[in-house]
Amino acid sequence: MKPPRMFSSKHRIGVIGILYSGKTVFITSLLNHIRDHDPELLRLKNGPTQITFNKELDPDNGIERFPYAMHRAEAHRVWPSKTEKTSQYRCSFFRSDWPWTEGELTLVDIPGERLSDIVMAGMDYQQWSDWVLTQMQEDRDPEYRKICTDYIQFLQSLGDFSRDPVSLENARRQIIERYSVILARLFLGFRPIVSPSAFVLAPNGDYLGQSVVDNKLSDCHPGLDAQRCFAPIPQEFAKKNLALVKIFSSHYEAYRREMAIPMKDLFKSCNELVVVVDVATILMGNTAMYIGVRDLVHRIVDLLDPGHSFFGTILGSVFGFWGIQRLAFVATKADLVQREQMPRLEGLLRQMTSGFINRLVETKNRLQCEYFACSAVVSTIRQEGGKLASIYPEPQKFGDKWVEVGDVWTPSDLPERWPDDWKDGDFKFRSVPPKFPKNIHTPPKHIKLEALLDFLLDPI
Repeated sequence: MKPPRMFSSKHRIGVIGILYSGKTVFITSLLNHIRDHDPELLRLKNGPTQITFNKELDPDNGIERFPYAMHRAEAHRVWPSKTEKTSQYRCSFFRSDWPWTEGELTLVDIPGERLSDIVMAGMDYQQWSDWVLTQMQEDRDPEYRKICTDYIQFLQSLGDFSRDPVSLENARRQIIERYSVILARLFLGFRPIVSPSAFVLAPNGDYLGQSVVDNKLSDCHPGLDAQRCFAPIPQEFAKKNLALVKIFSSHYEAYRREMAIPMKDLFKSCNELVVVVDVATILMGNTAMYIGVRDLVHRIVDLLDPGHSFFGTILGSVFGFWGIQRLAFVATKADLVQREQMPRLEGLLRQMTSGFINRLVETKNRLQCEYFACSAVVSTIRQEGGKLASIYPEPQKFGDKWVEVGDVWTPSDLPERWPDDWKDGDFKFRSVPPKFPKNIHTPPKHIKLEALLDFLLDPI
């Protein structure tokens, strides 16, 4: 008779994906390997350790269930659909090397667009305004700096409207329209910060990106709805227009209360955090994209505040809640770079974050941080001369379009360090469809997922 499992090891893992990181593919593959573990394909602790899936558990806190079954069933023929709503996957499992312990896994997934909303949880309206305008003013691309300058000059041209309700409403409407155009430009320019995110992902989860592409901006609202929109204004303008500040601040606080704070609290309830970053996509962008991504990651990590101070550790030992204890940075899509250069992905990600992560590690207790270069699904074949080819031998139909994936290409060399400056087109990598086995109970081939799972599933 098997001995009873007297202990439990609970792993609440928040997963954050930064800028086209392939987070849905990443989570789907991770769950496939846990539900249908093959020790020969994924060797935990460098040995024959076996994970045995026990059962799915209901999501908690009224969160939607992560649609694993749907994503896995479609994964061999389509890209998994992007995350549009916050969701959660929960299950229990056993491990052959845990004879007395039952594992419990909770994965929390939020849409990437919502990341800038999490940042709002720690800011009042004017702080948020200053942050958004600073992001545009410091953009490497002069076009975006000009957009910000033109916007501020437009605000200054409105004159004094604070005493006239009609003029105040006209000014409010014009400002929202101007800011909506800016948000559309930021979205179409692949900038990581479109704030508030409701402009492209409505509070009910409806994705509005196509409306932005089609220039149907009347469908998109920077706020909870058409009546509760807000836009950033500089401090000097705010001091002269307190009536407008009162309106925008009220709408901002409602959005912050209903959208930003619940998401922050959801992640604060996790004891592990995974930040998935597509380093190759950032290199294919430019210096401004790097700066924007780094600033966003820095602010999110600061807000979630992993680890504990000395007194927090004492309270944790009393009440049994430790907060985020493990922080994993994952450079994803490692199969899209030359194989011998994969360690550089980890190095680049470490360089991007070390300035603020080293400070956390030095000042916080009970915090472990590791870096990984992984590929959740291997979709390329290595060729001679550093070239790559897609596993798909011919063009495939994904959704309603055909994707040319059968040719051979040479990805750019990865730099050992981030360049001082670079522009769009300096680095080139190919995006290919993920190749999952058609048999849903066969996990996909991967690169170094076992190292990540060894870190995340270590007993807590």
